[in-house]
Amino acid sequence: MDMVKNEWKKLFKNKILLLSFVVILFIPLLYASFFLKSVWDPYGKTGDLPVAVVNNDKPVDYNGQTMDVGDQLVTKLKSNKELDWNFLSKEEAEQGLKDGKYYMVVTIPKDFSKNAASVLDKDPKKMELSYKTNGSLNYLGQVVSEQGAKQLKSEVSAEVTKSYAEAIFDKIKESGDGFAQAADGSGKIKDGLVKSQEGNKTISTNLKTLADSSLTFKDGANTLEVGLKTYTDGVNTAAAGGDKLNNGVSTLAAGVGPLKDGVAALDGGATKLASGVSTYTSGVDTLAGGINQAYTGSTALSDGLNKMNGSVPTLASGITQLNNGQKSLATGLDSLVDGSNKLSAGLKELDGNLTDKQGKIAQLKQGMNDLQQGIDQLNQSVNGEDAALAKQLATLQKSLSDLQNGLTFIKSNANFDAEAIKSKINATAGVSAEDKQKIIDAIQADLDKESQKSATQVATVEQLQSGLSGLDLAAIQTQVTELQTGVAKISAGYQAVHGGTNEAFNSIHQAINGSGSQTLLGGANQLTAGLKSAQAGNAKLVAGTNQLNSQVPTLTSGVGQLAAGSASMENGLSKLNDGGNKLASNSGALRSGATELQGGTNQLAAKVPTLAGGVNQLQAGSNQLAGGLNQLSANSPKLVSGVGQLADGSSKIADGSSKLANGSFQLGDGLTKLTDGSTELTDKLADGAQQVKDTKATDKTFNMIAAPTKLAHNEYTHVSNYGHALAPYVLSLALYVGALVFNFIMPIRRVSMEGQPAYKWWLSKLSLGFVAAVAMALLEGGIMIALGLRPDSIFEFFGTAIITALAYMFLIMLLAMTFDNPGRFIAMVLLIVQLAGSGGTFPMPLTGWFFNLIHPFLPMTYSIYAFRESLAAGMGPNVYSMSMLVLTIIMIACVGLLYLSMSHLKKRHDAHESALDDNQKLMALEN
Repeated sequence: MDMVKNEWKKLFKNKILLLSFVVILFIPLLYASFFLKSVWDPYGKTGDLPVAVVNNDKPVDYNGQTMDVGDQLVTKLKSNKELDWNFLSKEEAEQGLKDGKYYMVVTIPKDFSKNAASVLDKDPKKMELSYKTNGSLNYLGQVVSEQGAKQLKSEVSAEVTKSYAEAIFDKIKESGDGFAQAADGSGKIKDGLVKSQEGNKTISTNLKTLADSSLTFKDGANTLEVGLKTYTDGVNTAAAGGDKLNNGVSTLAAGVGPLKDGVAALDGGATKLASGVSTYTSGVDTLAGGINQAYTGSTALSDGLNKMNGSVPTLASGITQLNNGQKSLATGLDSLVDGSNKLSAGLKELDGNLTDKQGKIAQLKQGMNDLQQGIDQLNQSVNGEDAALAKQLATLQKSLSDLQNGLTFIKSNANFDAEAIKSKINATAGVSAEDKQKIIDAIQADLDKESQKSATQVATVEQLQSGLSGLDLAAIQTQVTELQTGVAKISAGYQAVHGGTNEAFNSIHQAINGSGSQTLLGGANQLTAGLKSAQAGNAKLVAGTNQLNSQVPTLTSGVGQLAAGSASMENGLSKLNDGGNKLASNSGALRSGATELQGGTNQLAAKVPTLAGGVNQLQAGSNQLAGGLNQLSANSPKLVSGVGQLADGSSKIADGSSKLANGSFQLGDGLTKLTDGSTELTDKLADGAQQVKDTKATDKTFNMIAAPTKLAHNEYTHVSNYGHALAPYVLSLALYVGALVFNFIMPIRRVSMEGQPAYKWWLSKLSLGFVAAVAMALLEGGIMIALGLRPDSIFEFFGTAIITALAYMFLIMLLAMTFDNPGRFIAMVLLIVQLAGSGGTFPMPLTGWFFNLIHPFLPMTYSIYAFRESLAAGMGPNVYSMSMLVLTIIMIACVGLLYLSMSHLKKRHDAHESALDDNQKLMALEN
């Protein structure tokens, strides 16, 4: 203890050394206080950091409102105290940044608001808020400025978002109206869907009917295919019938010549008849005187009648043959008509547009039948006249007179009927069915007139029966023969014309109902024109043949009766005189009838060339008809093939219609679901519209949208400011510097007394270092508390400071004592290493791997941990205890090692191996 006291006595005696000792005690305090106070609260004074703001923004229109984000930002910054905002022009700001007057320049571009308004555009543009810093002026100032710029960005974003929110809520209000309209529209859709459902039911029913009908159509197509085969066979038959028609027309053309000759003969007979009538009328006056001659002539008449009676069987036989031929021709025509009907039935399916023409032909045919009936009546009249002639042949004069009147009546009626019928038929071209019916009625009226005329003429003949006498028998007989010949020719011509006309009529009917061949239609038109000229005479001739055949028995019977009655003619001669007088009174009518008969035969002869021309046209049309039928027959296979394709298509239609019907039912189910969904949609839209209307947005709402989050800072431990945060590091560093300076200044390797053992030397230096370390810790801690440092635990704070100071003191003393100045250098290097590796400024994860590697082995690491726990209580008691334990171990280890080092040095000194007292002597010579 003597050496310890002596150590402190010498310290107090050496005023320079004592002053140095005292000053050394304040070095940690000065270091810590000056450094910490300079950076005590820099973030609390950012309002003094000058920053320039340049506003180039131009206001724009956004949804009917003016958007001026730049001006709004400037207004907010003027009331912002976090930085020293200076609003300058671009040139002033750039120059201020260059001169170091401003730490940052914030530039608001001219399109700042414009870009903000582009949020709903196809390609929206971001709002670019640029800032420029000068890090060389002060990096911390740059960091603070950047934080301010980021905060500025957040404020701008919030403000713009608020504007967006206001615009969005305006649109939401509009969308509420749209929802209401959509709800109304959805209701209409629902109504439409209900109608669609009803329509779909109808469609489904009709599609089901279509599917069933398609099956029927399919069966019909198959039936059509079979029927069409029959039709093609009928076409072939029609073609054959066309050939027969052509042959019949040729026969008709051949019969025109005989008809022409017969008409000429008839004309000549009529002329002679007219001459005979003249003779008759002149002889009527001498009738009374010729009664006796009549008796004589009655004998000759009786002979003639016998001859006539013998000729009647021959006439009957010829008429029978003629009638049989007509029946054969009618049979052939029936076959042709059957083929024509088959052809017409097939063609009706191909050409429905010709229905009207068929009706007209049917009406025309009916008219021709009516005409034929009229001709039948006419022939009956002729046959009646012939019968009267046969009866009157009992007397020559009476028979010849009846024959002449009958022929005149036949010729007159035949000519009249032919002209009237031709006129009425020609009038039917291009007229309606009603008009044609009127024409038929007119023709019927004409025929009725002819019937009345026939009755009148028969009565006239009966009146003339008793008046004919005294005529030349031979001349009259010749005239009768010629008249019979003419009638026979007319009858033959009528038969030919009638047969050809029927064939032509049926051919025209087939051609009109054809498949549409232009050539066939032209031929049919020509054939029709020719038949119009031949129809009247043909019908009369055919009717005459039939009537003539039916009257043959009557003729035979009449001739027989005439022969039998000739015997009683003598008894009637007494009555003939009275009849002659009556006959004379009717001579005028007879003369007039003969004249009309002659005129009619002349007209008939004049019309024969026209009939011949029509027959030629008929033959040409028949040739065209035959060609058209052959062409139709040639095209029949194609038609059959097409019907086959139709049958295949109908099968596909049947399948498709069934699928379509099934799909329609599925569509009906879908429409039902869609209707239900539409109802729900209408309700939801209405609810949505009401919710939108109920939504009320205020400034609080807009602020909430603009800044929906609030940063809540919960401190696990509270650190007041930057000074408190940096204090653990600075306090540790200051104590280390104080210990380092102490071991630089104080003569620790010298002894206060010679000849003392090593442990006393160790205790003397240990006491000096202990007092200095504790004093440094107490002064530093106390003054820092006085300057504003607020530790969480005073005990832990001063305990940490004392243990840290002792650890540092004895560590550096160990190095300086053992290695002298090199040891002090090592202490300096250790200080530098601890500045980087102790983690006093930045978190260790932010430093390099080397510093993280040495971090656990540095004494300052544990000193900083302990100080942080004492100041903020954030490290935890375990960390504090561990840190204090490590520092205590370092201190104890260094104290122990210091004793060993000093013992070793003492031994060396005693062995004169080291000048222990002179190694720090001023200006001492180096060894």
